[in-house]
Amino acid sequence: MAVIAERRRAPRDDLVSALLAARVDGEQLDEAEVIGFCYLLILAGTETTANLLANGVMALAAHPDQREQLRADPSLIPGAVEEMLRWDSPVQSDARTMGNPVQLHGRVIPEGAKVLLLFGSAGRDEREYPDADRFDIRRPIERHLQFGHGIHYCLGAALARLEAQVTFEELLARIPDWEVDADPRALPRIRSYMVRGPARLPLGWPAA
Repeated sequence: MAVIAERRRAPRDDLVSALLAARVDGEQLDEAEVIGFCYLLILAGTETTANLLANGVMALAAHPDQREQLRADPSLIPGAVEEMLRWDSPVQSDARTMGNPVQLHGRVIPEGAKVLLLFGSAGRDEREYPDADRFDIRRPIERHLQFGHGIHYCLGAALARLEAQVTFEELLARIPDWEVDADPRALPRIRSYMVRGPARLPLGWPAA
């Protein structure tokens, strides 16, 4: 709120100033809308990416042979990031209200019904991904739902992919033999129906 007040007094070339200058149907965003937008960006741009990185670190620690392939050939990293997203999605679900009735699998979901879209489940759908429970950095992935779809597609998808690719490039180059200093099955998880990641991730690696 202090940043918003400061940008009202002295706009800069930044996102908050752009939000304050924006018009929707000729009207400015009110205080609550600007704060809500900033909160959305913090949540979507920080927690989800942090969970993508943490889930990917754990996946590669559990599959050292594939981690070694990435270290030897960094050109595989973009595809590996897509597999990390599919295999252990940082966003597991999202809620929607049906605007129209839809028929799926012999059932009608009526208009106005509340539905929960399970992205995590979609990433393990055997109809789309053969042997879906297997983590495979070389898996050809033509599509997945981990960034949403259509008009609800994640605005930050390209940035999240880039952040993950750069992180794993640097991590594999500097500390290629990290280990999770705990039983991954026993690590506490974030308590959320929507996002998935460890509440903490203790790592260790051999001394240089």
